[in-house]
Amino acid sequence: MTDAEWTVLIETARLTPPQVVRALTFLRSWPSFSTPAAVTCDDGHTYIAKGRNGIEGALAAEQIVGRAAVHIAAPVPTVMLVQVTDLRAIEPQMATFAPRLAHGSREVDEPCGDRMHKQHGFAPENRERFAALCVLYSWCGCWSDHQFIYGNSAPHLVYSVDHGHFFPSGPNWTAATLQTAPQAIQDSNFDGLTLTDAELRPARRRLSDVTPQQIADAVAALPYEWGHALQVRIALAEYLLRRKMQLDALWAPLV
Repeated sequence: MTDAEWTVLIETARLTPPQVVRALTFLRSWPSFSTPAAVTCDDGHTYIAKGRNGIEGALAAEQIVGRAAVHIAAPVPTVMLVQVTDLRAIEPQMATFAPRLAHGSREVDEPCGDRMHKQHGFAPENRERFAALCVLYSWCGCWSDHQFIYGNSAPHLVYSVDHGHFFPSGPNWTAATLQTAPQAIQDSNFDGLTLTDAELRPARRRLSDVTPQQIADAVAALPYEWGHALQVRIALAEYLLRRKMQLDALWAPLV
C-alpha cells in the first residue's frame, strides 16, 4: 500500500464519523496514570473515560486496539468516543479532562475484579478467549503492561483492558517508532498457557481476513483534536498491515 492509497482509504473512512456518546453522570475516578473516570452516558451504558492532556498516544492506542479487537472477536470492552465537555464543567473531579472528546471503554456487563495478570487460563471457557487475545497482542504489539480482568463468578471469563502501552515505545510512540518496529512475533506473555495451533487458528483466520479498509477505518476514527496528523495515521495503518502479514508468514499455514 502506498501513502496515496492509504490517504484515499482514510479520507473515505472519515466521511462516516465515528459514533460519539455524551457523558451524563460522574460515578467515580482513579488516581492512576491516565486519571480515568467512570461516567454514565446517553446510550445507557457506563464507560471508563480517559481524556487528560499529554496522553494522546495512549488514547490512540486504546481506541485502535479496541477497534482491532472487534475484527478478531477478542474479548475487549467496546470502545467509544465520549463527549465530556458538559459534565467536566460541573464536576470538579473531572478537572483533569481536556475540553474535547475523550476515549471511553464500556464497562463489562458482569461484575469483575481488579486488574490482574494471567488467571483462569486453563478453564475451557477461557481458552478461545486467551487465544484471541494472544493474536490481538501479537498483532498490535504490547510493549508492556498486560492487563486482564475476570468475571467474579465461574468460569471467570477473561477480558483485556487498559491498552495505552501498546505500540513501540508505549504511550510515547511516534511515526518513527512504528516504522522501525521489530518483526512481529507471538507475544511471549502467553507462552505459559501453551496455546495450541488449533486454539489460535479461529482468531488467526479472522486476522488474515482483516482488510486495509478496516485498518483505515480504525485509524480514521481518532479525533483530529488529539493531534494525530494524516502521515501519523498512515504510519499506524502501515504498521498494522505489516504486522498482520508478518504473523501470517510466521504461524503455520492456514488451510
